[in-house]
Amino acid sequence: MIMKNFFKAIGTIASVMALSATVALAQEQQSFTIQLEDKVLPVSDFTSVSVANDFEVTIDKGDCGVRLTVDNALSPYVQVYVRAKTLYIGYDDKSVPKDIKKLYKAKNAAQPTFRAVVTMPEIAAITMADNATVTSAVEFPGEFLQVTLGDRSQVKSLSVIATTASITMTKNSQAVLSIKADDKVEITNDGNSNLKLSANTGNLTVNGNGNATVSIGAETPVANVNGNGNAKIALAAKADNINVNAVGNSKLVLSGETAALSVRGEKNGDIDADGLINADVVANLTGNAKATVSSAETIDATLTGGSALYYSGAPVFKIGKIVKSTLAPKGTPLK
Repeated sequence: MIMKNFFKAIGTIASVMALSATVALAQEQQSFTIQLEDKVLPVSDFTSVSVANDFEVTIDKGDCGVRLTVDNALSPYVQVYVRAKTLYIGYDDKSVPKDIKKLYKAKNAAQPTFRAVVTMPEIAAITMADNATVTSAVEFPGEFLQVTLGDRSQVKSLSVIATTASITMTKNSQAVLSIKADDKVEITNDGNSNLKLSANTGNLTVNGNGNATVSIGAETPVANVNGNGNAKIALAAKADNINVNAVGNSKLVLSGETAALSVRGEKNGDIDADGLINADVVANLTGNAKATVSSAETIDATLTGGSALYYSGAPVFKIGKIVKSTLAPKGTPLK
């Protein structure tokens, strides 16, 4: 009986201690008040920015500078430095003590604040990851612009005048961009990325893969658009030549005006160019690919493997070959 009461007492003490620890933690979390730390950091000159770890960055034009607004409790773990003309902004999540992390995981706890205002005279490159965001309301100069986005990062707005521009997006990233580039703009979108772009350039190349979504308004002499996987690409363009290729289950929608349109498709690729005013069309489709075009003058068609080309207007035809495929006016019922 004595031993039984002894173990019962020990159990009671342990329960009280656990309850006391829980109450203490709850009280600590309840009384935790976020205090923001605002500071201007001395930095050397930079032309590129790399942002990560939930940071919200606003970029403005001016001499190179950084102003941070972060939670006081997390400030020691923020990392800001310049290396090789690139400004790096992020924080070391692995170094944050567990007791501090718990404060932000409590019920109804506020989200940590990571904000930065960056000033710079020009932009050469932006690299983003880990849910970071960038916003800019001014137009920047930049000789060779490179934008690389991944891991749910987002450019809410950015406008750049450059000679060339390269945009690479993956892993649920998003961007709204306006780019003027005398030479060329090259775009590669993968994963579930989403791009909205306004472009004026000497040459436009778009590669959409995976589940990417791309929407572009462009003025350019030449536009090359390639869709693969389940990519969805919409191009509204004024161009001399537009060349498109749809593979897999990709979907391309074209509108605007061009003198010449080249259409290639395979493996269920779908091209809707009925909203594109053009004079001459060259179409090469195979493997159940489908295209709808509008032509004022000529259509040169090679169709094989169960593909289909539908047209509007009254063009003159040049037939390469048609094998087990369909060439018919738009709206023709399927047999």
